[in-house]
Amino acid sequence: MPTGTALSITGALVLTPLAVLTAFRPLRSVILFTLLAPFANVAVWLGWDPRLYWGLMLGIRVLWERACGEQRRNLVSGTVLLAWSLFCLVVACVLYGSGAELTSEDSAAALSLFLYFVAASMFLFALLQFVAGDRQLNTVLRYCAAAALVVSLYAVWQAITTYGMGSTERISASLDNPNYLATNLALASTGFLLVARRQRDRTSVVFFRGCAVAALLGTALTLSRAGIASVLLGWLLVYATRSGRIDYRKALLVFAVVALMAGAGAGAYLFNFRQQITFSEDPSKADLADVIQSGEDLSRLEAALYAVQLIGEHPVLGSGFATFPARNYYANGFYVTTHNTWLELLAGTGAVGTILLGTLLWSLAHGLRKPGRILYLPVAGCFLVSSLFGDYLQSIDVIVILAVMYVFSWHQTGDDFVPARKAVEVEG
Repeated sequence: MPTGTALSITGALVLTPLAVLTAFRPLRSVILFTLLAPFANVAVWLGWDPRLYWGLMLGIRVLWERACGEQRRNLVSGTVLLAWSLFCLVVACVLYGSGAELTSEDSAAALSLFLYFVAASMFLFALLQFVAGDRQLNTVLRYCAAAALVVSLYAVWQAITTYGMGSTERISASLDNPNYLATNLALASTGFLLVARRQRDRTSVVFFRGCAVAALLGTALTLSRAGIASVLLGWLLVYATRSGRIDYRKALLVFAVVALMAGAGAGAYLFNFRQQITFSEDPSKADLADVIQSGEDLSRLEAALYAVQLIGEHPVLGSGFATFPARNYYANGFYVTTHNTWLELLAGTGAVGTILLGTLLWSLAHGLRKPGRILYLPVAGCFLVSSLFGDYLQSIDVIVILAVMYVFSWHQTGDDFVPARKAVEVEG
């Protein structure tokens, strides 16, 4: 995680134009944020992450628009805002209270990750606030797809230069983490396959399908078991819901194929096919890869068991958002996360935080009409699989894809690419 600060000349040069753009052209700021969201390695180069401050700027702009603007003031429901505000308040209070149990560095790291969640949430609110109609939505989708295409091509190039040279190190492209890359591209591949179905002109269909295929290839090249399983489920759910309703026979086929693929994947992994795919012919490298992977899997299992223990010790408010790695290190000597979004949520925020975030998600789902909920199902299914093997509450790039596809589903109905909702009427 970047440890630098934006309080520098470089910070001023980067953030000042973004602040001006957000203040006077919020839609363009949202579009540009969508384009740059998956390039987390910029934070490594700068020493600090501009996406964090930029997301907070978008949130402030949304609050200003809701307070002073005359249009589209009620697109984000009061239930969503209330649940989100209470969740953030509870998390902030628990983090403050747990500060005495952690080092200053660990407390700062946990707070930073919480702010990433806040910034990503504010991006969703900005999308709902400033994207009005299919023309603006199509622009956002094209920029989001372009970003996914660039990341996918970068992943392919990195795979050729890494695996082709005999290295067993997995690719991470612009996200500096193979699992985050796999989840991001899996969601992008599933999402843009859906978008391609709703386009009217052939050029758009070819573009979005091309992005979906490129992201599928990028996901496979990460060698992430969860990423590959999630994108397969996503594509199969697209097939099962292509008529605009859930075909239960196709859904049964989906689950059968996914179960078969999961079993085959587990068997292949047990026989070390994962290491062989990296083109490593050196027995010492293969043995080293086996040892490293076995150690990672064992530490993940111990982390999951310790997370369950923490849930039992702090069932109401949790032990603190994103404090689990530090607590796991203090207790077991492993600085390892839960690798499970739901365990992360329960261990960090307890029953109160889980109920509040669940209320927020339920309200967002309730805001979609039935065609929109069915349209979003493949993306939700894809994320559900990935979330069982990674913690993504603080992942801006993943939440951006989920948010863009949510707004896409919110605007859809029937078989054509047409708005499903009208903007809130201008108050007289």
